Amino acid sequence: MTSQQGTEKQLEYIRLYNKLHVVVMDESRPYFKKVAQGKIKNKFTEVDEANEYVKGGFIPFMTAIHAIKEENHFISAKLSEFYKINELRNSIAHGNRIVEIIEPTDLAIDILRDTIEKLTNPKKVADYIELTNKHSVKTIDINMPIINLFSYIQEYQYTQFPVFDGEEFKGIISDSGIAYWITNAAMDERDFQSVELSDVTVGKILKHEEKNDAYKIIKKELYLYDVLKEFNIDEDTSTTPILLITDDGKISSKDSIIGVLTGYDYLDITKYAL
Repeated sequence: MTSQQGTEKQLEYIRLYNKLHVVVMDESRPYFKKVAQGKIKNKFTEVDEANEYVKGGFIPFMTAIHAIKEENHFISAKLSEFYKINELRNSIAHGNRIVEIIEPTDLAIDILRDTIEKLTNPKKVADYIELTNKHSVKTIDINMPIINLFSYIQEYQYTQFPVFDGEEFKGIISDSGIAYWITNAAMDERDFQSVELSDVTVGKILKHEEKNDAYKIIKKELYLYDVLKEFNIDEDTSTTPILLITDDGKISSKDSIIGVLTGYDYLDITKYAL
């Protein structure tokens, strides 16, 4: 199909596809530079071919996609969608006998526009916490009586709090940790009424908190689509981790934490990132 053939929607789809193709080619050139230098091997791409790609040569769409899918979570998460984008383009552009009945829908065109936007201007964690007002962080002191913590939970509707001893970060306390401690106290004491809650501090419960190590510290400049994999449970976390957002990936004081993300944010983040 030449540049002058096709319906208005077909031409618009091809125009947007070509724009996306340029983006993914540019994104993949650093990968092929490593192939050309012999730092990594690609069984489908020879060194000479990789050199041509690095110099600005044409890279087939799906070749570029597969080259960057391991490093780019946006690409890997939407891989099947990229296949469909490419298949529709090929059906239109190759001018086969059924091209006259292949008309891209408004949704298909919108998906292309959205994909280009999210690849070229990906949102960051800082953008998300500003958009969703997630930058309001409540911390608690390790010596706070648990009865006061109950008031915090009721007032702020949070169930997980960063705990500090002065300005030193000590971990995370959660509703599940409180429930675990209450269960143990009831079993140990045989009569839970003998436990005086005003004498029980957050620090005592923190020792029993199963989620105390189930947190990760992330930088606010992290791309939002990369945040999704941070929610994965790994050998260092026994449950879905809480993500503590800071400027530099470190916690040196209470003010270091500028936002908190939990598993409840996962679907919202997916919507904004992908």
